[in-house]
Amino acid sequence: MEGTDKAMYEQIIAEFGEDSYQARVEVYGQFPLDDEGSFISPTLVMQAFARKAHNDPSAPIIMGIDPARSARTAR
Repeated sequence: MEGTDKAMYEQIIAEFGEDSYQARVEVYGQFPLDDEGSFISPTLVMQAFARKAHNDPSAPIIMGIDPARSARTAR
């Protein structure tokens, strides 16, 4: 395609890989599968939702919360 630097795109793929965040966005013009700055990627969350739940009555109950999500400033 005219106006593109094929060598630059090949360098990005060679450096980061074909399925990398950089290649998806900069070379292929696709949305990234995951957010680089996220603690748990959206892909892992979707894979977890797709798995069948396993009921283990002896397993501990674990709950995660974000206490800062609705924190109010003190006055």
